[in-house]
Amino acid sequence: MKILLIEDHLIVRYGVGRILTSMAANVTIDECDDFYEALKWAERSQYDLVILDINIPNGSNLQMIRLLRMKQADIRILIFSGFDERMYALHYLREGADGYLMKNSPNHEIVDAVRCVLNNQKYVSAGIRQQLLSNLQHHDAVKDNPVQTLSDREADVMQLLIQGQSIGDIAREMNLHVSTVSTYKTRIFKKFEVTNVIDLAAKRKLFG
Repeated sequence: MKILLIEDHLIVRYGVGRILTSMAANVTIDECDDFYEALKWAERSQYDLVILDINIPNGSNLQMIRLLRMKQADIRILIFSGFDERMYALHYLREGADGYLMKNSPNHEIVDAVRCVLNNQKYVSAGIRQQLLSNLQHHDAVKDNPVQTLSDREADVMQLLIQGQSIGDIAREMNLHVSTVSTYKTRIFKKFEVTNVIDLAAKRKLFG
């Protein structure tokens, strides 16, 4: 079994590596801490599994799934992230990832996730399974790219918010009333399903 571990924190790579090598005697692990480097590894070697941190230098958005699959179409991809699964997991699964696992998961759950993905199954936590069931019960499909739902004005306001400008600053720059900018901000947060600018910036980055 050959695994590519894409993670930029040495201590995390060490810990995950120990868990993986304890699973079977024939585990080979290649490690890298940069997404461009990961693509080069994927060109040189065939892997059974990629374990991918989504907050990685030269990566960190949904396009990483597509780029890896361009190198190896059948490769299994398990997302291993510190980012809140409630915000990110469904988007990455929809993009084609085979599983999403939080970095604070216990060792036995890491083992379960790896085995599940290697057996050509999808892996999500119990919390995400419940979220999926809730969506089905309420006929609430996974949302499309929220960037595509923004009006031109909303897109401009979003960019200025992410740059750190206040509502007053944006109103002056765009020659709008403060109340109008506040309304745009409310709409943007609703479309992105966030409650603050930090989460807005992170989710905007997710969609490239």
